Amino acid sequence: MRNTSPKPLLLTFVGELCHEGADAVRSRETGATEENLMPRIERKHEVLSVRLDDDLLRTKSRDGWRAVSVVWERTVEGEVEEPVNEAVPYGLRVGADCQTLEPDASELRMMLYMLKGIVEDRPFGTIAKELNAAGHKTRTGAEWNQTTVFHMLPRLIEVAPGIFNSDDWRATKPHLTL
Repeated sequence: MRNTSPKPLLLTFVGELCHEGADAVRSRETGATEENLMPRIERKHEVLSVRLDDDLLRTKSRDGWRAVSVVWERTVEGEVEEPVNEAVPYGLRVGADCQTLEPDASELRMMLYMLKGIVEDRPFGTIAKELNAAGHKTRTGAEWNQTTVFHMLPRLIEVAPGIFNSDDWRATKPHLTL
């Protein structure tokens, strides 16, 4: 009977990434070779400072570009736009210039610890207990629990490629056996 649980598949993929790197895993899974890889697509989002006209489109076309999307905007009189409040992604903080995001070393260490625990197949509750025992709290000052660690998964997936290629990971990565 085949195991349908997603956790072993995730751990298998993470383990393969650690040993072979993302390109090798992707090539093996897709059967991609140097000869049959698709060309890289370059995309450029441009805020127009001039009117969109035939001359601009012809110039871009001569340079190899093609329009794939147009975003239209207009000012609506009498209505005020609601400000967007987005949380700063975990592992980052607002920079001193208040314009950029910069790495938060403490949060990155916790993310590294969580990833290591996941790769070692430890339960989320155990990872949370160990974070709490070391005195780490969530951003809201609450203690970690299995649910808060679980909710970190999307962010961990987003940053994992960078972490797996970091010197910190190489120094602390567990020995994986599959």
